[in-house]
Amino acid sequence: MIKMYDFDYNFHSAECTFKVDLNKFTIEMALNTLEFFSWDYDKDNDPIDEVMMKYAKNCMEKSTEYSLYGLKNAEFEGFYTLNGEYGITLTRMVSLELDEEDINSNTRYE
Repeated sequence: MIKMYDFDYNFHSAECTFKVDLNKFTIEMALNTLEFFSWDYDKDNDPIDEVMMKYAKNCMEKSTEYSLYGLKNAEFEGFYTLNGEYGITLTRMVSLELDEEDINSNTRYE
């Protein structure tokens, strides 16, 4: 069975879509990832739903450094690759764009 996940951050400042083959990416694999990082997650929810939120967060954070192709094939510690080999495919990434106008600064002398 295939399950699609669409995520967006801050009113579409960044977006990503994943296709998850539930025959390949198992609950045990999701739990391994969640336990690897000892993340705070809702243990009453579906572990795959919980871990996919973590994948989305990681992709959005890394999207300023990597292209879609790069994200799909990168090996980030604790995560399975997103090229479909383990059942998760990153199909779409709208990178988080940083705008200088949104950066606040505070200059001081010490």
